[in-house]
Amino acid sequence: MIGGLLPFKDMAWFDGRLWCGSDYGLWVLQDGKLINPPDQPAAVRNACGVIDVSPDGKVMLTASPHGASLYDGRTWTLLFSAFAFAEKSPRAQARAQLGRGKARLTEHDGMQALLDVIGNDGPDASLAALAQPETLDLAALREHSWLLLVNAISAQLAWDGYDDVARRLIELGADLDAADPETGMTARAIAQTMNVSLA
Repeated sequence: MIGGLLPFKDMAWFDGRLWCGSDYGLWVLQDGKLINPPDQPAAVRNACGVIDVSPDGKVMLTASPHGASLYDGRTWTLLFSAFAFAEKSPRAQARAQLGRGKARLTEHDGMQALLDVIGNDGPDASLAALAQPETLDLAALREHSWLLLVNAISAQLAWDGYDDVARRLIELGADLDAADPETGMTARAIAQTMNVSLA
């Protein structure tokens, strides 16, 4: 169980370590602690849960309803991702058009500028934009919690380091339990679904 709350779906011994999988990702026992595999690319994180090891013990397969991947002890290979086949709704497509010269996500100029940085310039630039709270409209940041956090969380799949951006937003007052007004989905639930740890 993870933190005493979530049961593992599967466990296997591979490459001299114990691996544990659940619907929320993959963990490995290292130095007496369960951790997310440090070398696992973000694109592979949703393709974990069920574990199988080849008869010769040289390759581990991880799979979930979202995809499948192989690991040889050095390299992760994404076999497929269900997200690659998903057809985006018009609303999701509009949301994906982050950034300069494309559809605005908010009428608040300061928050749109921050979304542009988060969506286009990478985690270092995003953290720099959040480094001086006195230059930010913190009330607007709290009001835009869901939009800012979801963009940082989903960027983590393509670019490592965005989990730090999401944590910084939370430090500045963004509400991890802010919900999308249309779906009711919280930023916290999206982070858990995408296996992005914000603890």
